[in-house]
Amino acid sequence: MTVGRNLLKPGSSFTAPSLQKLVKSQKILSKSPPKLWPAYQLRSSEIEFDGREFILKPGHPILQTLDSCLNLAQFNQIQAQLITLGLFQHPLAAGRAIKKLSSLPHALNLAISLLEKLEEPDAFMCNTIIRRFVNHGNPETALVLYHQHLIGRCIVPNHYSYPLMIKACADVGSVFDGEKVHARGLKSGDVVSWNCLIDGCARVGDVSAARKCFDRIPHRNVISWNTMLALYVRCKEYDKCVDMFDGMVQEGETRPNEATIVSVLTACGYLGRLDQGKWVHHYIESNRIIKPDVLLSTALLTMYIKCGDMDMAKNVFDSMSVKNVVSWNSMIMGYGTHGLGGKALEMFLEMEKSGQTPNDATFVCVLAACAHAGMVLEGWWYFDIMHRVYKIEPKVEHYGCMVDLLGRAGLLKDTEELFKKMPMEGGSALWGALLSACHTHSNSQLGEFVAKWLIEQDPEDIGPYLLLSNIYAAEGRWQDVDKVRLLIKEKGLHKVAGSSAACLGDNEPGNSRKGKGMVTPRQCKVLNPLIQQLCIAMEATEAKGAVGVGVGVRGGVRYNSIIDQLTILK
Repeated sequence: MTVGRNLLKPGSSFTAPSLQKLVKSQKILSKSPPKLWPAYQLRSSEIEFDGREFILKPGHPILQTLDSCLNLAQFNQIQAQLITLGLFQHPLAAGRAIKKLSSLPHALNLAISLLEKLEEPDAFMCNTIIRRFVNHGNPETALVLYHQHLIGRCIVPNHYSYPLMIKACADVGSVFDGEKVHARGLKSGDVVSWNCLIDGCARVGDVSAARKCFDRIPHRNVISWNTMLALYVRCKEYDKCVDMFDGMVQEGETRPNEATIVSVLTACGYLGRLDQGKWVHHYIESNRIIKPDVLLSTALLTMYIKCGDMDMAKNVFDSMSVKNVVSWNSMIMGYGTHGLGGKALEMFLEMEKSGQTPNDATFVCVLAACAHAGMVLEGWWYFDIMHRVYKIEPKVEHYGCMVDLLGRAGLLKDTEELFKKMPMEGGSALWGALLSACHTHSNSQLGEFVAKWLIEQDPEDIGPYLLLSNIYAAEGRWQDVDKVRLLIKEKGLHKVAGSSAACLGDNEPGNSRKGKGMVTPRQCKVLNPLIQQLCIAMEATEAKGAVGVGVGVRGGVRYNSIIDQLTILK
């Protein structure tokens, strides 16, 4: 009251408005602080006190409100209430708070600060922050947090920790950290961790380490098998994929699912194992658990296409209840690859009638089919409607198909004009197709120019040297042939030995000429007469003035070298 009287004395600095503000502020301060929920909810049965600390239950409204925060301001209000209640260090509240901060924009550093202030953080809290860094392309920071908190603070990782860290190690390419995480994962014995270890080895390209992990899994599930099968397909070790699938079926402990079948069908297609692919097809039809969805059906018809059985591929395609653009593209490409350009274009028309919109890959398949069938006018037509009707800008792949189409037809001038009109720079694939066309149609002038460009781009590629040598040989320019061969020798270039995926008897597929798949003496007796007849026919054709493609004849040495090589095996 004394203060009030003094303020009201004449000469006081307080005016009437100032006095009103003071009275108003006193009224505000006298009010109780605002609460986010009624007091009875704070004293509800969801919070108990055992004499030492509060026990918070998952269904409390404060946690529900925390989960529904939309911004950092709302979060700060709830966090202040948790601190007031003494629940800041509670594992359930702290875990929810870190999870919410990790999901809010520009709040990840606050989540790390909160984690550092916690006295007893757990693996869930660490995994929440680490997952955010791993999924958003920052695996380096994820590794730092792993070492600082999970390892540095002696927190035991759980089966969610290892997948995250293995992915981070794979993204960074840190073999050292990956091996340490690998060792910890082995001790855990968890199947999920083992599967992620296999996938981590796959990401860094270590197939042998992945197989060692697979062999050491105490109890494998279908994900374990699928991870390893997909790895073999990804690394193009298709024979091992098929062998592992056979072992899986013979073992009988784990039933294959749709993902398993997709991997083995892909392997059968690349190996040309039609018999094995048909067995898998029968397995699908006789197994009620496996549901042939669009992905599985597309893999099945692709297998038949690669094995050359277009009739079965068409049957599978017709039986599909749902078809996507990949299914249509596979059929178009299949017909084109096997020289059935007309059927490929018919399939494209059916695709349009069905309402399925073609994409850029569709026109790659169509143009490739035209190139294989020599359909120049049709190729130009579809190249035009691709841009004019479907508004698809031609890419390098489309120009490559057109170069191949025109080159096969001998329209080299049109090919040159197409090169000039390209909005992008043609890569080695396009120039290689043009060089092959020059080789096919004996255009040495353009072939020299293209070959020199390719050699400048990749001096270690022996392909342009050999094609240029064959172009010179076809024109009888043997001095130039010697120069090219000498250049190949000086650079130490070697042609990669050819291999075949075909199985001859008990031989394994994928063998080169010098491997186990070498032609036997018995087979030579059958092949020699056929080769001799072929040589006679080619010599007769050459005598009429039609020199075969890529045929170089010098000094009377023609095709007898092939027979000589086979005769050595007798």
